[in-house]
Amino acid sequence: MSAMSDSDTQDPFSASVRADSLRRDAIADLRQKAAGAYESAGLPTRRVERWKFTDLKGLRKLGFAQAAPVDVAATPESATPESATPESAAAVDGVRLTLVNGRVVPALSDLDNLPKGVRVRTIADALAEGDADLTARLSVDAGFTDAPMAALNTAALEDGLLIDIADGAIVDDLLHLVFINVNQGTEAATASFPRLALNVGAAAQATIVESHVGAGTGPTLSNGVSEIALGPKASLAHSVLQNEALQSYHLGSTSLSVDEGASYNGFVLQLGAALARREVRAILKGAKAEAHINGAYLGDGDRVVDNTLFVDHAAPETVSRETFKGVLDNRSRGVFQAKTLVRQVAQKTDGQQLHKALLLADGAEVDAKPELEIYADDVACAHGATVGDLNKDQLFYLRARGIPEHQARAMLIEAFMIDSLNVIERAQVREAFQAALAARLNQIEGIGG
Repeated sequence: MSAMSDSDTQDPFSASVRADSLRRDAIADLRQKAAGAYESAGLPTRRVERWKFTDLKGLRKLGFAQAAPVDVAATPESATPESATPESAAAVDGVRLTLVNGRVVPALSDLDNLPKGVRVRTIADALAEGDADLTARLSVDAGFTDAPMAALNTAALEDGLLIDIADGAIVDDLLHLVFINVNQGTEAATASFPRLALNVGAAAQATIVESHVGAGTGPTLSNGVSEIALGPKASLAHSVLQNEALQSYHLGSTSLSVDEGASYNGFVLQLGAALARREVRAILKGAKAEAHINGAYLGDGDRVVDNTLFVDHAAPETVSRETFKGVLDNRSRGVFQAKTLVRQVAQKTDGQQLHKALLLADGAEVDAKPELEIYADDVACAHGATVGDLNKDQLFYLRARGIPEHQARAMLIEAFMIDSLNVIERAQVREAFQAALAARLNQIEGIGG
């Protein structure tokens, strides 16, 4: 992707998308379709319903350049996946797979130490080998409707991860996917387009943690796409920490397919980036499939944090849970858009949505839009949203015991958010996310004061 020219100030990506569409490789047809989809829709504006509350006009003001490939030869021989990972990543033990600016770095990954039943390939290798099967693993827009940013990822795609968990595999070691976005001080933002294609086989079990973090001093854009498929009776625990640098833009689109009797347990903790939006589209396509899509987020300054969800109950006796908590201070803004569709065939569906937010300042704002669309008559579905301030009685109780107001407020904020993290079943993942939250709160001076 080349730098933005004067003629493309209205859309910083259009010229590069046209250039990308001319590449001749194993996904050339897919690229052309993706480029056409992006060119047709363009950079989303608030006139688009799904982007009604999140404005990308800031992207139009920045110049963007495709992030340069990582110089593996310059990597110190003493570097390990652990030592090369920023402290803002989740502190978990597991098999690390590291991507820097959207490209897999084998020298910083445990590719030779994979658990039994786990196969990992890089998309760059698959493209170099002319692997025709790539078109079956990847799609133009990950199944989203009217999704130009997902299409942009496909048009610009250079690398990413292809992960397969074998049927029946019980993977005890967690896989830690570390996405590091780097800009060493250039004015134009470095743009990266990471991609993940993950298949969890029938009756397989796995745990995946993602850390999205930044390094360097300049602005970055991460526009990632994940396509995740769970086979019958599979189980996946998937926790995502978004803790990027505060001058960064983070856009993530996740497509999730859950087959009969399978269970997805997802959690996202959003702590960083100037603008962060994570969008999940889940289809429960098999009877008794379950999807738990939960999260928490923290906003301060002028930051915007967006969580947009769509769950499609396309089979009977399916279950979905969407519970999010947010804390917003200063002039920050939170967005929670969640739509649950229950098709006529999906009798005995159980779908629940809940969003709770704390507004700590008059300038903070939250836009909550829970939505149910139900065509079945034997269901148990509900949604709710609450907004408030810190509990004054609890604050008084702590102040009465000699705790300074700033510290008391921080304690209540942390308790409010940590409660939502309890849905993370694996102890070391839950504790790592709690530590990341505490560290971020410690960085914010005067929060809630």
